[in-house]
Amino acid sequence: MKHKYVITFLALVSLGVTEMNGQGKKMIIQLKTGESSAYALEEIRTITFPESTLLLKTKSNEEKAFLPDEIDQIVFDGVSGLNDSYCQSSGTLLIYPNPAKDYLTIDGLENTAVAIRIYRLDGTLAGVHIVSSFKNTIDINPLAAGFYIMQINGKPYKFRKS
Repeated sequence: MKHKYVITFLALVSLGVTEMNGQGKKMIIQLKTGESSAYALEEIRTITFPESTLLLKTKSNEEKAFLPDEIDQIVFDGVSGLNDSYCQSSGTLLIYPNPAKDYLTIDGLENTAVAIRIYRLDGTLAGVHIVSSFKNTIDINPLAAGFYIMQINGKPYKFRKS
């Protein structure tokens, strides 16, 4: 259970969630007891996961610990999500569009055979594509809508299937 929340939070941060700082935006932790705690995003200093707990520290030095088994869900209210014009670039490698509906284009690979592995956020392998040209188009129609991590030459790249 702990890993579900670690992956969810890390995914939101690493996938380029925009507008996380600002008025009216908050993180709500809903417990299985029906209680909930809301925290303004601009007041959160750190969120860590020491010893099987979610530890939240605010800028006013308050600390609140939650056990993963107590948490029903974590909601980010007022967070806009991924920017529709987002594309990811690393050196000469360009991946677009992101989010993508049917196809994902990867520019800048060497003209040698490269295995592109696509993983779901839970770590399961969703697909492998072998490409061998500078510009490649990958069919992502078989994937369900959601967030994915693509591994190219040992490096992770993020994308969203819409």
